[in-house]
Amino acid sequence: MPVEVFRDEREAQRSAVLAHAGFDQAADLRIARFSENVDHCKVHPGADYHSACLILSGGMIRIDKPAPKIRPGTITVEPVEFGGTFTNDEQTDWLSVYISKARLAEMARTVFPDARDLRLLRAEGEADPQLADLIRCCAGTLLHRPDATQLELDGWAQVIAMHLLNAHSTMNAQPAARAGDLSPKVLQIILEMIEDELEADLSLASMARHLDIGTTRLSLGFRAATGKSLHQYVIERRVQRAREALERTTLPLSEIAFAVGFSSQSHMTASFRARLGITP
Repeated sequence: MPVEVFRDEREAQRSAVLAHAGFDQAADLRIARFSENVDHCKVHPGADYHSACLILSGGMIRIDKPAPKIRPGTITVEPVEFGGTFTNDEQTDWLSVYISKARLAEMARTVFPDARDLRLLRAEGEADPQLADLIRCCAGTLLHRPDATQLELDGWAQVIAMHLLNAHSTMNAQPAARAGDLSPKVLQIILEMIEDELEADLSLASMARHLDIGTTRLSLGFRAATGKSLHQYVIERRVQRAREALERTTLPLSEIAFAVGFSSQSHMTASFRARLGITP
């Protein structure tokens, strides 16, 4: 069957294949899983999203130029300017992660301020076990977790974008040694903001706007100062707040979960089990 794969929002709205990936809404990160036997799969250049693809089974064959077959377990990185045509001779399963051009550029400016002409490079059928694991884990979180929080989405966008810049770009400068530093005052403001708004759907973007700093600086600086990602820290604080509520109230678990910021009782239960080894 013919498949048209668009990574541009306007074109994607007209593509039934990627309609479920949410391209009609603004986002830094998207992910989709496909299982197809395609005769003609065309990737259009001029997109708003870079993409990284992991072949799970089957394989893809490029037909617009000579190239080896893209085999299971390998990855393909497609910068926004890439265009190509593919086919396959068997049912193929693959996962695709899409990172917005704007998010990658913002991270590059912050982390590699001395780099010149930093661009993402095309990779086709290469072995990259770390990126493959990131794509699998990201898909496991986002495709099967309707209650994934904004901080989880931000975290995945951050870690995948960072790997792409480190492993698949024209980077010619080392990360600035102090690019992610936060002052003690800024860190204290962040911690107080988390405590005051723990029940809200916190996000990197909203916190960065409040502090008037970039999302990359906020994320890297918080990890450098605390040894934890913002998402990990927020989940730990919610678990602790819920634990305190369980000790002093008789409210139903579902009410406690929402009161401390979990998206559902099952999300709270999974977080308790992962961090405390027990359920509420």
